[in-house]
Amino acid sequence: MTDWQHCTLRQSCAGFVCQPITGSNRLVTECTITVELTGQLQHHLQHEQLTLDCSQTPTLAGVLGALAIAAPASIGILGEAITAPQELTALPPGLLIMRQQAMLPRDPQTAVSDGDRLTLIPMISGG
Repeated sequence: MTDWQHCTLRQSCAGFVCQPITGSNRLVTECTITVELTGQLQHHLQHEQLTLDCSQTPTLAGVLGALAIAAPASIGILGEAITAPQELTALPPGLLIMRQQAMLPRDPQTAVSDGDRLTLIPMISGG
């Protein structure tokens, strides 16, 4: 199971928050990730950022999976693959992810830490 599957989601004034499921036998540590949205994501989701709190340090795949649950409209932009993060072998085409102004590798298993601020930059296309 991926980290995001151990969370429940609720909406808050800051966006969507992923809270740890209670009753787990696992050690629960807090991990808050802020996801800044740009371009089509910001336009379609009507949020500038979302805050995801999970019980363990997620990977990029886990963050995208949590985003798909919190904001289903993101699936139409990033693709169906983000709904199954455990099977994600590559980031969606045309998606760049930055952490604290540094480009992250395109590996969905890249770890993310508590307090990270990720910026999702979808490719712009059209004429």
